[in-house]
Order: sequence, then C-alpha cells, then structure tokens
Amino acid sequence: MLQPLSDRACPYVHASASERRCAWPSQLELELTDERGSFAQRWQLYAKGVVPLPGDPRRWPQDVEVDGQAAVVVNQGGRPAVELGPGAHRITGAFLWDSMPEKLSVPAETGLLALKLRGKPESFPRRDNDGTLWLQKKVEAASEQNLLDVVVHRKLTDAIPLRMTTEISLHVAGKSREELLGKALLPDFVAMEVASELPARLEPDGRVRVQVRPGAWTIRVESRHPGDLQSIALASNEGPWASEECGCSNRGPSCAASSSRGWCRSTRNRRSCPTRGARSRRSAPARARRCS
Repeated sequence: MLQPLSDRACPYVHASASERRCAWPSQLELELTDERGSFAQRWQLYAKGVVPLPGDPRRWPQDVEVDGQAAVVVNQGGRPAVELGPGAHRITGAFLWDSMPEKLSVPAETGLLALKLRGKPESFPRRDNDGTLWLQKKVEAASEQNLLDVVVHRKLTDAIPLRMTTEISLHVAGKSREELLGKALLPDFVAMEVASELPARLEPDGRVRVQVRPGAWTIRVESRHPGDLQSIALASNEGPWASEECGCSNRGPSCAASSSRGWCRSTRNRRSCPTRGARSRRSAPARARRCS
C-alpha cells in the first residue's frame, strides 16, 4: 500500500513499519491563576496538519499565537485546535475566567506537563488517562515520590520468521517525566512495531524511551529474528527494568522465569531457552530465579 505523498516525510510511529506520525509535541507549560491562565508549547511537524490545544468549549483558548503571529483556532470534534505547516512551531495562548475551574482538558497526545497554580509550581499534577487535568482537587500526598514498577512478559511465536512479543507493564507514581527503560529488544532481533499508550520510542541499542505520567500503562514491542535461532539469551539491562520476566518453555506450557543472567524454566535452572520445535504461549508472572 502506497503512503500518501504528504506523509512520506513523517517518522514512523514507535518503529512501526506502516503507521506514521507527522506531529510531535514537546512539554506543555501552563500558568494558571484565579482570574486567567496562559499556556505555551512547541510542536515539530513533518507535514501540514491540525494540532490540539488545551481547553474545551467552556474554556476556549484566547489570544492564540503561532510563532508570534495571531492564529485561527478551529473546532475539531469539540476541542480547540490550530492548523500548522511543516517545521518547528511555538504556540502560546491564554484563558479568561471568573474563578479557577475545577479541571481543564489537556491534549492526550501531550506526555510532559509543567504546571504552575497561583504562581507555585505543582510537582505532581493530577491528570486522568483521557487528558483531564484536575486543578482544584486536593493533593493528598504532596510528598509523593517518583516511583516506577516494571513487569515484563515475552511471548515467542514459532513461525517464519520467528517472532517475539514483549509486553511491558508500567505502574507510575509521581510527576510526569521521561524514563529510559531497559532493553526490550533481544540480541539479533529486528524491531517491527512498538505500540504504546504513552509517547515512546525504541532507541538504537534496543532500550525504550518513554514519557510517563501517573497511572498504569502498557507498551508492546513486536520483533522478529531474521535467521535460524537455536537459543535465546537475555542481554544485561540498564535503567529501570523488571527483576523478572516470563517467557516460554521449549517443552510444554510451563512458565519460564528469568534473572539478569539468563532464562530459567520454572522447575529447573537453565542458561537459555531452546526455541526449535517449541510451541509458545503467553505465560503468567513467576518469581524471579537466578540461573546457575
């Protein structure tokens, strides 16, 4: 299937071989008081398109400018948006209200958020999965720390070519931030697609860079092996990563747990997981075991 001419300059989405994204946002800066608010955000576009703005029909952005020039705000599905051409752009705007609202809609495409309420930075903005930003909701744990829990499952599909599905479950607490996770791509495997609920990309060394925010999220990495694979060995990991991984066993449907030193079956320790003739299935989490 041929790509539209307007999309050919756009990067592929998370190492996907079919889907492209032409508009990429940076951090959204919000400064809100009891009388008004302001916002600023940079976007990088690789083709002409429409990008969303913070706000909703009740709190429509005012005095919107793109690169210092007045811009026309359009209604796109009930949400404010502005049309941009290819290149890097800086969008600014304002809100006017009689009192600070309880919540404000923020584009779900935006992963990083810097918020100031009444002149004070908010270290832990409260934001729902749909992008709703809570402004008046009482923060119960102002001293909440940045926490990240990672659980990894791998599913090996015995096909031609041999395929590996790596599912990374993230449980995030604290402020919105960028995290560089461990290596989701195993040695000698080639990335096919990265599907993520958060802005994420696969680095050249196989690690996953993701813009996280509080909540539970899933990242799925699809990869293939181009040759004849006799065994699977896990590379040493850097950065946040699970202390255990679940995979497949070469004989039967038993779960295999792994430590940083390699794969182990749930009943016996082994250095690797042979793949020839193996039937794969997604397995449940197991306690990490160190291979000896």
